[in-house]
Amino acid sequence: MIRAALPLLATAVLTACGGGGGGSDGAAPCVVQHERLYLFGDSTTADPIVSTTLQADLDAHFGAGIVTVTSKAVGRTSLVQLHDGTDGLNAPWPAPLAGATRAIIAHGINDARRLERPEDVAALYRVMLAASPVPTMVQTPVQSQVSWLSTPEQTALVAATAQAMRSLPAPMIDVNAAKPVPMVDGVHPTADGYRQLVHSIIAPRVIDAIAAQAGCAS
Repeated sequence: MIRAALPLLATAVLTACGGGGGGSDGAAPCVVQHERLYLFGDSTTADPIVSTTLQADLDAHFGAGIVTVTSKAVGRTSLVQLHDGTDGLNAPWPAPLAGATRAIIAHGINDARRLERPEDVAALYRVMLAASPVPTMVQTPVQSQVSWLSTPEQTALVAATAQAMRSLPAPMIDVNAAKPVPMVDGVHPTADGYRQLVHSIIAPRVIDAIAAQAGCAS
């Protein structure tokens, strides 16, 4: 169960936020940091389609290599495992952020499936956000469907966990804000579903956050 926890400089790259060069109106390009974005989460983030699609979208917008995406997500793991460093890949939080300039945490499904209370998940998120030395975005869990992988109680808890996360003091990537994506098993999106989430929600939110920090329009 979730327990109580105590709460880079990057190389500057001159680029236009729209993808290289000055704008057609003659406006000067803005300075965008060479960003190193780390992804944390469960199997719905660990799927390679997520990181490769996000990398392609960011390359298309900012230029190749301006933002690099690294997935440190681990399937079948939870937020508490990421915090404690027991997910089999990452050290205790916030050590896994070493080398990153920005991060996304996308946990919640497995916490709900293990019947953690939504308010406890949100509280642990607050602890981890407070400890994060880099801008960190929070991604809600994809709303699961009742299936052999998700009981009615677990499915309801996923929705309640996502709702609790929406009050967190961090930029939110709410993957349930668009139309439902096709699912494989009631929990994991199909390949097209993952691409839909990245193209329509995840990449635009990351682009907006990077552009806002650089002081230019996305």
